[in-house]
Amino acid sequence: MFITVSIVEDDLQFLSYLKELLNIEHRCVVHNVANDKKNANEYFFDFATDVFLIDINLPDGSGLDVLEIGRQLRPKAKFMMLTSLDDEPHLIKALNLGATGYVLKRDADFKLIDRIENIFLSEPSFSPTITKKILNLAVGKTDAAQLQRKRELAIQRLGLGGREVQVLDLLSEGVPIAFIGDRLCISPHTVTQHLRSIYKKLNVHSRSMAVLEAKKHGIHS
Repeated sequence: MFITVSIVEDDLQFLSYLKELLNIEHRCVVHNVANDKKNANEYFFDFATDVFLIDINLPDGSGLDVLEIGRQLRPKAKFMMLTSLDDEPHLIKALNLGATGYVLKRDADFKLIDRIENIFLSEPSFSPTITKKILNLAVGKTDAAQLQRKRELAIQRLGLGGREVQVLDLLSEGVPIAFIGDRLCISPHTVTQHLRSIYKKLNVHSRSMAVLEAKKHGIHS
């Protein structure tokens, strides 16, 4: 069984290398080639292609735009970004747009055919460096969720109201008390009332102690 592959790549030398690589084991056949975003968007997304390999840096735009259009026109097809870019913003956007593969050009060796076959079978495939970044991003999201949960529990435990939390947040940001009312569109008198309530609930007597106590409870990191 052949896997039909179409490629968006402006580097002609690398494109020639890809064609030779994919022809080695006769598991893949190159169907279409485009060298820029314009040509890819105009004729690229026919129903004969199983897997699309897309570079991100194109002479007339981003391959991520090609990915986005391709996912709309061919929702059942598979998309792999084949690029030199390993930064998190491009990676995150590619994953959010539906890429199931993200392989760095330096890793485009004989294993690329296996990677193409994997995503054809709906198994994500990434360069080792990219896999580490994805794991780090996942851990970061977990940590952020845990911190948010800790904050919510502390607010509930201390009995802080919504406006009191806003005042406390501004205190921790270093906003002068005189300007808190303007930021929250409330009167200075109301700010003073909220401060008294916050001090009482945190068992403190000053702004600096309130900020320190909020950190201790996990309201602020």
